[in-house]
Amino acid sequence: MKHTILSFCLLLVVCASTAQTKYSKITSETERVTKEYIKNYFDFNFDKLKEYMHDSITFQDPTAKFVFAGKLVEGKEALYKFFTNNYASINSSEVEIQREIISSGVGIYEINLTWSFANDNPKKEIVIEKMPMVIVLATKDGKVIQHRDYGDYKVFIQQYENQLKTEG
Repeated sequence: MKHTILSFCLLLVVCASTAQTKYSKITSETERVTKEYIKNYFDFNFDKLKEYMHDSITFQDPTAKFVFAGKLVEGKEALYKFFTNNYASINSSEVEIQREIISSGVGIYEINLTWSFANDNPKKEIVIEKMPMVIVLATKDGKVIQHRDYGDYKVFIQQYENQLKTEG
């Protein structure tokens, strides 16, 4: 009986050690991939960003539903085209990472985003300061397979409308 219990305990230790090794490896890879992805995303370096996209990547910002439509984009080529077309009017961005949680195959980034873009009507540059966002990136096979943005668009709308009012 003692031998059985001892064997069982040893098996648990081996299994836990194997799980911890797998966890550490996947988490380390996720950190590397998601940090590079975030960097290139906010640098608008979409050619480099594409290297970190899984072929089956999906993107959506459900919080942008009533501001920018927030539709689901599926596939690497479709997402690349979406970013290059829809982010073309953005002039600059500055990211302050407030918190990051990286575990297993998921990287979560809580940020404040300051960004500027060209507005057509009236023609002027709009600057949005410290818009809170959460970005969730899931990885598979060393690439980002799911990208979700969650933004506080109340902050965006208030700042946008205030800058339009100063136009006179």
